[in-house]
Amino acid sequence: MKSVRLMENNPLRTLDALHVACAILWEADLFVSSDQRQIQAARKTGIKVRTV
Repeated sequence: MKSVRLMENNPLRTLDALHVACAILWEADLFVSSDQRQIQAARKTGIKVRTV
């Protein structure tokens, strides 16, 4: 499961990992967040990120 792998490799909480995993699985064009842990995890996967 993608969210479990994200939590193993990043300091993410459960729901944060689910958000990033959904963005990966749905092939999102852009991931928008103000959570630095989510931003770092998304960037590691190659998703384009916008910080708010």
